[in-house]
Amino acid sequence: MLLLDRSGRQLIATVASGLEEEVSQGVRIPVGQGFAGRIAAERRPVILDHVDHSNVLNPILLEKGIRSLAGVPLLVHGAVIGVLHVGTVHNRVFTTDDAALCLAVPAAPSTPRRGARSRPGHGHGGCSPRSRRRRRRGAG
Repeated sequence: MLLLDRSGRQLIATVASGLEEEVSQGVRIPVGQGFAGRIAAERRPVILDHVDHSNVLNPILLEKGIRSLAGVPLLVHGAVIGVLHVGTVHNRVFTTDDAALCLAVPAAPSTPRRGARSRPGHGHGGCSPRSRRRRRRGAG
């Protein structure tokens, strides 16, 4: 999850599960640029079936071999406060249903899942492939 900084011009990696380097390295993405920045600027879900240098700015996504991404804006009272995205190292076509599941993740602080890393003072929401499978089976 990336949250908007105080200036409203950059997204800062705040919580990660699986790519904790995003948080530890303090990844920042300008609003309007790359995958996450585009989601924040357009205020709508974005799905990438093929990840490469032309559509992402975050080098960690490329280094880790992320091939497909789905992301949604985090909105509070209609204002963008951040971006939540999920990815896979396998070729996958994310659907609008997948994006809708991510939209259901609350932006409000919650208890972090085991293994997730967060910056102090920030909550955690999760929309991992595993959590989506649990939701589909009804074991939320």
